[in-house]
Amino acid sequence: MSKTEINEENLKRLRGHLSYKSGVKPYVIFPDSIVDTLLDKQPKSIAALSQIKGFPSGGERISKWGEPICNFFKGDLTVYSLSLF
Repeated sequence: MSKTEINEENLKRLRGHLSYKSGVKPYVIFPDSIVDTLLDKQPKSIAALSQIKGFPSGGERISKWGEPICNFFKGDLTVYSLSLF
């Protein structure tokens, strides 16, 4: 499994965790169509994340889930330590 596949899998695990904790469908956190862009840009700040289509500055995705997404790319959050269930 390549590093990109591992990152994609972990990013989707993070999305699953956030959706579970928030009681929303995973696509509400971010749709599959944004995964590649997130992996390519690897936003480590809210400002960087807000430059990605689908994460408008001040929008719900940024305010609710922006911090854990940025932390994921900073390496401050390991998906393996998340309690999914």
